[in-house]
Amino acid sequence: MVVNKYKKCPHCGAKNDVNAKFCLKCGSDLKNVKITTDLPGTYCLPMSLDTEGAKVITVGAIPAGYSLASTVEVIGGGENYMMAWRSLMESLNAMLPVKHFDGIANYRVLSPFQTSIQDAKLTLILYGDGITKDKGQ
Repeated sequence: MVVNKYKKCPHCGAKNDVNAKFCLKCGSDLKNVKITTDLPGTYCLPMSLDTEGAKVITVGAIPAGYSLASTVEVIGGGENYMMAWRSLMESLNAMLPVKHFDGIANYRVLSPFQTSIQDAKLTLILYGDGITKDKGQ
């Protein structure tokens, strides 16, 4: 799973490198454009982490300035993969503030599985490390 980060040009919509000062496609100024981070699977969901104070969600190691708080297990389910992923992300986003986590690192999502023969619902389980910002960050 790859987490995509980029600056989206407000003029033409092109995706540019996070360090870009100007759009490579149309030349528009990107100095004040916020970095957009798309999560895996969000190509089919209206979700990205492009707001101030957004939670850190990464498949990678715990970022500098954060510490392990606790392990995390989140479950989502739905009639198809898209619905199961949406349910999983909604559960994750609801759980983070309740646990006072600033994000999650080292996450892995198990392959989807059917919970029973009678129930056609797909289930996804996410495991990861709940993280908090180090004091003074």
